[in-house]
Amino acid sequence: MTEWVKIDRATGNVLKRRTEDSLERVMNKAVVWLEVEKKDAPDFDASTHKLNATVTQPDLSDLSVAVSPSTKRVEGWEAVALSDKEVSEAKEIAVRVTDRNMAQITEELMVAIAEGKTLNRAAFSDATWEKINERRNIRGESGI
Repeated sequence: MTEWVKIDRATGNVLKRRTEDSLERVMNKAVVWLEVEKKDAPDFDASTHKLNATVTQPDLSDLSVAVSPSTKRVEGWEAVALSDKEVSEAKEIAVRVTDRNMAQITEELMVAIAEGKTLNRAAFSDATWEKINERRNIRGESGI
């Protein structure tokens, strides 16, 4: 099946979408059906980039010129670097996801204090230190 879009030649806007094996098309009208070619998203690092949709189609506004039947609309993606604000927000969200772990660790700490334990690294499990270091790494701090 092929995806098609009905384009208003004056504005370039998509008026309709269809999926058909073939479509009878008239190429010298004010609106035309173009085949859509889809491009796969590129590989990217989601911690530093995001995907933006892209559309490439020729200018069809000159109504005195018939549109070639081979003309396609290409829809794809481009990887764009995240802004400093977006990177910061993503880090905040990643830290917030670990808040429940920190609540459990705080409870573990309070119980250790109440029981009179000597507080040092050995007083807490490796799993506890892994959770703490995960948060530190998200913020760009070194592990303990």
